Amino acid sequence: MSVCIIHIDPEKNTACFCAVDVQRPLLGKFTGGRHWTRNGTTGQSKTFWFGDDATADQMAKPVSVINTRRGYVETNSAAGDNP
Repeated sequence: MSVCIIHIDPEKNTACFCAVDVQRPLLGKFTGGRHWTRNGTTGQSKTFWFGDDATADQMAKPVSVINTRRGYVETNSAAGDNP
């Protein structure tokens, strides 16, 4: 599961990007990652470890919902392209 959301504000000349993804590594535990950045910065990331896929998915949904309320729009690609 991967969700990418962006927020562009031309009045403030800002563009923000946030990606939330769930992956299964070789060790058998699921990881949930959050990556966020603004234009002109290298960005930040945070990784969480989970025992199963359902718990990892539960982490990803609230982040997407909260940022959508703040004006972010979901995109179709990890590159942050507009839909």
